[in-house]
Amino acid sequence: MKRVPLICALATLFFGITPVTAQVVQLPTGRNFGYTGSVIVPDGGTAYLGGNGAMYATSTARGFGPFSSVAVGHSVGAAGLSVSVQIIDLAALDQAILNTNVAMPPDDTTVSALSPAADGSRNFISSATEGSGDTATRVGMDPGRWQRMLAAPVNIESKPESQVAEDIRYYLALGKEAERLNRIHAARVYYKMAIDAMTPAMLARYEEKRLDLQATREQAAKDAAKRNANIQRSNF
Repeated sequence: MKRVPLICALATLFFGITPVTAQVVQLPTGRNFGYTGSVIVPDGGTAYLGGNGAMYATSTARGFGPFSSVAVGHSVGAAGLSVSVQIIDLAALDQAILNTNVAMPPDDTTVSALSPAADGSRNFISSATEGSGDTATRVGMDPGRWQRMLAAPVNIESKPESQVAEDIRYYLALGKEAERLNRIHAARVYYKMAIDAMTPAMLARYEEKRLDLQATREQAAKDAAKRNANIQRSNF
């Protein structure tokens, strides 16, 4: 008979509880933002475009009465947007590369047969100027010469052949130095300028030398192939 009061007490305890519906709260999004517009930034500088901060706290209660528990959480964050600018002046870089002043012997101007700037073939530009006069003793005495040549080309036929030869060797020496420093693209520019500065007679001598070398190499390759074929037949 003692069980009846206990059951009644438990029934009163459970059925007297007011039911609670679960609730979900959607917090605003505060970490996403964008920027549209223009800003003036100096070369090598940084501009701050804006940002925001976010902080929120959560509290969760579980259970009831003496069996309840509360969990609390906090979160703090911030985000910002900045822009940095560094201007690379390609024209200034080209000018710095092509205006490098170097001293070289005037007769050291023949490009190597393995020169990457010569695309793997020997360049006889210097031999095309043989007997054409003296050359400058210092390379780079006129750093602005190549700009003037590109901006306002001079009629080659109106220039003395000695001056043309000096210009060609000037470009060749700069090309050799650029190639030595592994500036292959700059070296090719100099070699192209040297060829463009040739008179028709110089260009003819240059082409003759180049074609002779090409024929010699082709003949050497054929002779080597024949020797290899003879060796293979003799082995059998």
